[in-house]
Amino acid sequence: NLSDTINNLILNETVMPTRNDFIKSVQESGTTDNEQMSGQYNLTIDYSVVMFNDYAVSVNLDIYLFVGGAHGTSYFETFNYDIVNNKMLKLEDVFKPGYDYLAFLSDYCAKDISQQIKDGGTEPDEDFIRQGTEPSVAENYSQFLITPDSLIIKFLSYQVAPEAAGDFSVKIPYDLIEDNINPESIIPKILH
Repeated sequence: NLSDTINNLILNETVMPTRNDFIKSVQESGTTDNEQMSGQYNLTIDYSVVMFNDYAVSVNLDIYLFVGGAHGTSYFETFNYDIVNNKMLKLEDVFKPGYDYLAFLSDYCAKDISQQIKDGGTEPDEDFIRQGTEPSVAENYSQFLITPDSLIIKFLSYQVAPEAAGDFSVKIPYDLIEDNINPESIIPKILH
């Protein structure tokens, strides 16, 4: 039943809405010839299971959408499920109530992304990074994954750097946040 629950959540929360939006875009294009559509339009959804144990499952969905034009769009959706409490895991669930985790994440992620860009041989646009990691915008941290040893915050293409730079992932080892992890969350169970 757990597999069915998780699969149905992913299917109903992400796959079907993405598919339906894709079909709507194709229909709105006015193309009706199936052969013409098969060459012009493409939707691919791949997944990777980042973690699956007795406590949680964390999945990354890679989505590619092409509805004509010069190039397609690639993005991702993350999915974290708390098996122990039988619910979707929210980022706020990971941290102690009252802890300003968004301020910490903003500072940590901005520095890490800036370093990633420098390591890639480019000078980072600090204003771009700051805007995409702004702590007052919780949506900036809506895409995350949990692993046995770290929290991964993912940033979509064009969120913290020009689109050509692609997307970014920031890995935060749990030992950096252990004093602020919610003891009621599943993270302490994963660590022990």
